[in-house]
Amino acid sequence: QFRPILNQLELEMTTILQETVSIKMRVYGDYQQGIDAIVNGEVDFTRTGAASFIIAKRQQPALSLLAREQVKGKEWFEGIICVHSDSVLQSVGELSGHSFAFGNENSTIGRYLAQNLLLEKGINVTALKSYAYLGRHDKVAAAVAAGDYDAGSVKSSTYNKLLKQGAPLRSLTTIRAPTKPWFSRAKLPSRYQVAISKALLRIDAPSILNALEISGMMLATEDNFLPMRSAMDSNEAFFAK
Repeated sequence: QFRPILNQLELEMTTILQETVSIKMRVYGDYQQGIDAIVNGEVDFTRTGAASFIIAKRQQPALSLLAREQVKGKEWFEGIICVHSDSVLQSVGELSGHSFAFGNENSTIGRYLAQNLLLEKGINVTALKSYAYLGRHDKVAAAVAAGDYDAGSVKSSTYNKLLKQGAPLRSLTTIRAPTKPWFSRAKLPSRYQVAISKALLRIDAPSILNALEISGMMLATEDNFLPMRSAMDSNEAFFAK
């Protein structure tokens, strides 16, 4: 999935820097391992969800944004609060007293934005019958489809994929999430930061972008993630007793 865009990055950066560039890819087992890797300088640059970027930036302020993705030409993509297709639930406000499946504890849609939406509807952790973090979007969707949880939060691409496969799921509502940022480690020489950023912005081949389910890249600033930071800052209120 990632190799096509990394191959193109190698070509673009070789042209920009006038030196041969080779990119080695590392895939980590979970969100926290990926966050630790960029914070500790084990990798030169990474691509994560918005929440993981904010967590990493808080631990290492010298991380530098390189670009952010576009999805269908937009600066956001959708998450879904889903229920079983046979569920009597018709709105998020009805989830009080029911069980809820979240994704990873560092997930943008799988945790923070879902919990923020529940809180907006007057539902905090004490109002839920039970909840759990299942780690991955596909596990959340599968658990809701199996009736193990009354509702769950997943990214729309996972929801749509399982729906096409016949999973008995139904959407209660959608959530807008900021697109994924690409950012570099602290102390990566500026010439490489600039080269990666320029190279990412040059990539426009659908055959490469489609592999990541994106439509392009654009410049990124810290301000792009202010709403996400606000949702994370208020997260403690969701767990208030």
